[in-house]
Amino acid sequence: MKAEEYTYWLRRIVHTFGSVSILYYLIPTQSRNFAAIAVFVIVALIEVLRVKGRINLKGLRDYERTRLSGFFYFAIGAIILLIFFPQQIAIPCILCAAFCDPLVGESRKRLGKGTAYAMMFVLSFFIFLLIWSSSTYCIAVSFMGAAAAVLGEVVKSRWIDDNVLIQLLPASIILICYFIVLHMGINILPVVVLTPP
Repeated sequence: MKAEEYTYWLRRIVHTFGSVSILYYLIPTQSRNFAAIAVFVIVALIEVLRVKGRINLKGLRDYERTRLSGFFYFAIGAIILLIFFPQQIAIPCILCAAFCDPLVGESRKRLGKGTAYAMMFVLSFFIFLLIWSSSTYCIAVSFMGAAAAVLGEVVKSRWIDDNVLIQLLPASIILICYFIVLHMGINILPVVVLTPP
């Protein structure tokens, strides 16, 4: 395997590895925020050292050498979701960023943007549907979450990375809807899927 191929697939694997952050919910409640913040601080320190040129990480794109990396943006989105959002919203948004972003990156080059975004929508929809299956509103939320995740991928900006947008855009929209209908006496959240052993 050539060096370029190695770093390419390493980047994809590291991206999907972000999904392990949902193991946060298996940590006892009184310790989980401390654990999440401690991991985030370690990731942030590594990123600072990397940007300053003190350490060299494999698998980064050229433009990431002079700016914050995708994995750090992913960590920012994940820590916000884990600490401030209900589990039922956080988990599918993190999984969409971990699995759908690499999928669209691969399929866009081979099949074109339209097909890639359609595939991302379908996978995102089923991720939300899996987590929200116990809710009466699972179809509506899954459609909304998938559409917002794709929008987070489509929007390109120098100032905010899609690794954040794919997580926080659907999470914010669903949370707003949740609070609106909760004010009307309706709780749309499904049952919690991960709890400490």
